[in-house]
Amino acid sequence: MRDEDKDVRWAASKVLGVMGEKAATNEVITALLNAIRDEDQDVQWGSSVALRKIGEKSATNEMITTLLNAMRDEDEDVRWTASQALGVMGEKAGTDEVITALLNAMRDENQDVRWAASKVLGVMGEKAATNEVITVLLNAIRDEDEDVRKVASEALGKMGEKAATNEVVTALLNAMHDEDEDVRSVACEALGKIGEKAATNEVITAVVNATEGASYDWHDLVGEVLEQARFKEISLATMASEHLMNIYFDSGNDAWLPTVAYAALIQAVAVTSVAYDASKCINLQ
Repeated sequence: MRDEDKDVRWAASKVLGVMGEKAATNEVITALLNAIRDEDQDVQWGSSVALRKIGEKSATNEMITTLLNAMRDEDEDVRWTASQALGVMGEKAGTDEVITALLNAMRDENQDVRWAASKVLGVMGEKAATNEVITVLLNAIRDEDEDVRKVASEALGKMGEKAATNEVVTALLNAMHDEDEDVRSVACEALGKIGEKAATNEVITAVVNATEGASYDWHDLVGEVLEQARFKEISLATMASEHLMNIYFDSGNDAWLPTVAYAALIQAVAVTSVAYDASKCINLQ
């Protein structure tokens, strides 16, 4: 890894990545982290990939300690790589010390480091769903970088009902008005994942309104939220079935049909479905 030939250094990092768990020593991890500072981009990338591959197979205390130290490194690329390596360890790295380091990384001046820290907290899911973590992620939803806002919303969704507070629901609702479509999509999906707490009139209305004029894929994301609405009939009982029907026609997405039918049922509205050129009745699930 200290050879003067960049191709040799790159090959060495690749071999260490293939070795996986057997290479998970303090000396190897330190060498790979130092290689992140290499002048050659291929060596930098090869070392980063190797660290993630080793992390997938080995979450030893020694490796975690080394990565935690690296998260305080003055080089932002090293901090980013260390966060990524902790992320592939998943719940194995979900210790209080690691979570504290990730919370500090969420305040990093570099947006890539903040992004990586948010991503890792999302991977840890419910295990990382403390009040402090949720508060930091709520702040990240308002980050100046759209990628950070997106992964912060995603992380809250992965924490499920443990993150189902009024503050989280409000923040995700606000994120559904974000200027970035990916942020809006992820916020909608996150609302569906945090459970019945999100199935309120305000949320359902916001989800429905947000889909108007959006892309086809965007409509697929509303399914989980609308499914929750079935457990709170008032949410759909107060929403015009004609409005829902128009969204279905505009989108051409069959995923809306169960919601349209259910809303019509609880509102006692008749809906006539006519299928042309069909040899048999269409079963709407």
